[in-house]
Amino acid sequence: MRKLFKLFNREDGITGLETAIILIAFVIVASVFAFVVLSTGLFSAERGKETVFAGLEKARGNLEVRGALTVIDENTDGVIDSAGADDIVFNVALAAGGFPISLDPAAYTNTVVINWIDAQDRLPDTTYTVTWILTDGDTLLEVGELAQVTVAVPGGSSLVTNEIFTLEVVPPSGGTLLINRTMPPAIDDVMDLHSTVFVCPGLAPPPGQTNPLCASRLRPFPPTVRVLGHLQARTARAEATDQPGAEL
Repeated sequence: MRKLFKLFNREDGITGLETAIILIAFVIVASVFAFVVLSTGLFSAERGKETVFAGLEKARGNLEVRGALTVIDENTDGVIDSAGADDIVFNVALAAGGFPISLDPAAYTNTVVINWIDAQDRLPDTTYTVTWILTDGDTLLEVGELAQVTVAVPGGSSLVTNEIFTLEVVPPSGGTLLINRTMPPAIDDVMDLHSTVFVCPGLAPPPGQTNPLCASRLRPFPPTVRVLGHLQARTARAEATDQPGAEL
């Protein structure tokens, strides 16, 4: 009987049960902690992926101007304004590797917006029309396509000689295209505004200004050689100085 009583009073089984409960508790806590860490890591990875894709979309959604920007004086009055229904025309295409961009002037959302900036004012959402040159029939500007954009001069604005103006072409995604040009010293009926390099004798004026002595001898050059303007002007001046009877 005494041996049976001793057997009932032993606590070896209770100690083992407590140890098992403690181990199970540790396993549960570790599992919960691991789940939280994994969830946080997956969430961070997804957000990082979204950020990368958003950056790629912005970088690959850029527009670029193809060719020259043409200013047309429709009523030949020597002033580019809305009264004469004068226009500014240029071609646009996607940059290399760009995503398709909606180019529909009739749309109210998710389309290109053009803002007008001149010496008088800044006018948002200027009226423009699109003439498709290379297209597959829809209003999306895609890789390999080319569109001609005609911007109407806003009411109350006008461009005169030597005036600087800017067109902000804002696509629904991607960077903004800034088209900055300077009007020539004389207004013709049709003017192609290229980047200009001063090649006449004399010191070339700063960019955006015109030397009256050289106004009739400006030559249009591609943008790739625009930075050589001042150097070529100095070279032309030196050559004109060295030649006897050179025209000044």
